[in-house]
Amino acid sequence: MQNIKPQDHIDIAAAVPYILDEEYQGYNTAPLTREEKEIGEKFQMPEVGVRLIDFFFTEEDRKFILSFDGTPVSYRSLDPGYAADAFRRGVLARVRRDDTPEDPDAAANPDYDYTLNNFYGMLDVLSVSETRRYHTLPADLRVKLDQWYFDEYEKSLDPDPRVRPTTDEIISLQEMLDFIDQEERPLYLARCDCKCLGGQAEDPTNTCINFVHGDNSFVTRKISDRITKEQAKQIIRDADKAGLVHTISDHGICNCNATDCYLFRVQRDRRSVGFWPKAPHIISYDANPCIGCGRCVKRCRFDVISMTGRGKDASLSFRMDECNGCGICASTCPADALHLVPRKTPAHTPQGPAET
Repeated sequence: MQNIKPQDHIDIAAAVPYILDEEYQGYNTAPLTREEKEIGEKFQMPEVGVRLIDFFFTEEDRKFILSFDGTPVSYRSLDPGYAADAFRRGVLARVRRDDTPEDPDAAANPDYDYTLNNFYGMLDVLSVSETRRYHTLPADLRVKLDQWYFDEYEKSLDPDPRVRPTTDEIISLQEMLDFIDQEERPLYLARCDCKCLGGQAEDPTNTCINFVHGDNSFVTRKISDRITKEQAKQIIRDADKAGLVHTISDHGICNCNATDCYLFRVQRDRRSVGFWPKAPHIISYDANPCIGCGRCVKRCRFDVISMTGRGKDASLSFRMDECNGCGICASTCPADALHLVPRKTPAHTPQGPAET
């Protein structure tokens, strides 16, 4: 958490994890012990994670995992300091009793029971809560962990290409600002887990805004901060300047890139541009005012635009079947040559009747 105050200007590139501390050297290449295998099995870890047990778990974590028999334990049976820390790091998950009211403001609540989380449930939490330390892992190991997490995420989605597996939608800068103006739920800022896990593009990470929380959310785990509507809109504008694509879902707002974002990585596999994430717009180009500056070519995250020549001799071409209609190219066009228009049909129409 950053303890953001209502008057604070938020730097979306603050605490960027790419300036590393000393690289972690504890990857275990020796044969796994019985204890390590048991921890890996109980915590549902891939081999690359098991070989990093000393990185992910404290000695107290290991003892808890090995002793856990599948039955949730009461808060009062745990050391309060350990329960709060292990919950924040994602090792533990909260289980609310039937008679316990939801309490998102208490990271350690004596009226909740706690259970063992799993590696999928912990990895994004850890990458966000301890981003700098996570990025001390060598890049090749982070790539393996990120790919494992991505594969698990993709497997969790409905494989039917005719179905939109989530409610995510790509919207323009102005639409996002208008949405925030009308939103009445509390807004919370968190680091983007896609970029923290992957970090291939080195974009700003302070860019995810949540407005839905549950018993095991970033809000409840105390790894996000309450922000005002004006701060949220400032974050959106700054993300737009950085060339990040604006998406919204039932759970919150994301400003991400095409390299790290799990939505767009799955989209490439499903070939679902225009259908999922839902994309109601597509770009329209007017060659007459275009000054051939090339800014739109650099801004586009999806390699839709290419240009030959410069200035008034420039010629632009568009791969419209790859356009997500995000408007990142249009929002900074100095000649007003690019505009978003309604999309008539998905760029890649799924087989069979599609959702509308």
